[in-house]
Amino acid sequence: MYPKILTFLVSVLLFSSLLIGFASASSGDGISSYSTPTPTPTATTDTNTTEPTPAPTPAPTPIYVYVDGNYVESLTPLHLSSYNRTVLSLTFAACVSCSVNGSTPNHWSSNQDSSGTITVFPDQIGSYEFRFQVLYDQIVNQVITLTVYGGGNNEPDVLPLNSTNRGFTLDVFLTVNELPHYPDPSEIAQANDNLNRQLYNEMKTDYQSQLSLSQSLSYVAIVVAVVVAVLIILILRQQRHHDAIVNNLNARGYGRGRE
Repeated sequence: MYPKILTFLVSVLLFSSLLIGFASASSGDGISSYSTPTPTPTATTDTNTTEPTPAPTPAPTPIYVYVDGNYVESLTPLHLSSYNRTVLSLTFAACVSCSVNGSTPNHWSSNQDSSGTITVFPDQIGSYEFRFQVLYDQIVNQVITLTVYGGGNNEPDVLPLNSTNRGFTLDVFLTVNELPHYPDPSEIAQANDNLNRQLYNEMKTDYQSQLSLSQSLSYVAIVVAVVVAVLIILILRQQRHHDAIVNNLNARGYGRGRE
């Protein structure tokens, strides 16, 4: 009997050991599979940083053209608009030579002075293309001035241009428009008088038309009234004649015999 009890106790101990080992393995697996979550990094703003300084805009690269054996500066072309009787005046430092050429079917004239002035006179309304050319025997740093005198009493437009070279060329595209006309007091008074006369004539014509229509309606009303009166008279006469016949028959006794 004791060997059976001993065998049973050994079996229970072995079974308990297996259960404890299995539980330990299971708990060990659970611990090894668990990992602490890594916090997500957040962006931080540095309040001490300063905005980057924008890079300076580079100056436009000059354009040069070859004129009479020298490279001279080609200034930026100008597109202008003005009224009739326009005058262009280009002022610059005294030079060796200066000229202006035009590519346009419209007539124009110019005055050229190497002491420092070229004046152009467009004579017609339309489009013009001028090329000013000024040459020096050395590099000259200067501010060129193009003055545009428009038609009328408007103030001239002054356009400064910088140049540093042995000369320069300048293309000008000009559109000359008709000078606007503003009426003087006498023209305004004449226009008002013409408008008043036109309104008076229209009102007069309208009144005459209404008067003619009223007269026509009056004539129609009179004719209708006459016709109605004649019909009433005829009906009354017919009624009177009928009454006379009835009375005559009653007087002769026809009415009593019927009774």
